[in-house]
Parts: sequence; structure tokens; C-alpha cells
Amino acid sequence: DTQSKQQRFFRHHDDDVLCLDYNPTKRIVATGQQGKRPTVCVWSVDNPAEPLAVFQGHKRGVVSVSISPDGKKVASIGLDDEHSVMVHDIE
Repeated sequence: DTQSKQQRFFRHHDDDVLCLDYNPTKRIVATGQQGKRPTVCVWSVDNPAEPLAVFQGHKRGVVSVSISPDGKKVASIGLDDEHSVMVHDIE
């Protein structure tokens, strides 16, 4: 927060985060992690304490995430050999 000069942290991931996307209209972030439980998390920059949505299904990791312009969907690409693509409804 630039006005109060305080930082807020999203602490839901339990392994290295490999990618991030930000939607400035909805003020939401999508992050993707690697590891035994590759996870895509969607969270609000205004309240990062709890995720808005959590998605799993990739193998080894998530290498790319992208939030749709309207903020209703998030796409992710996996680190698996096929580079699987998943599209999830956020709302």
C-alpha cells in the first residue's frame, strides 16, 4: 500500500512460485507454483490473507498463468511433457 507504506503478503503457496499475472481492473493476482502439488491461486491485492480460488491438476509445476480481461477466468500452462493447458472459472 503506497499510502500507508505497508506491505501485505499472500502466504498460501507451499513451494516455489514460478509465474504471476495481475488484472488491474479487478485488482486480482494469479500465481502458479511448482512441486508435489502444483497449484494456481487467485487472490485479491486488497485482501491477500485468503485465496479467492485455488486450482490443481497440473503435474510438476505451473509455468504460466493468465487472467482474462474480465477477471472471470484464469488459464494456466503446466510443466509436464505435454505442456497441458487448463482454463478455470474464478467466480
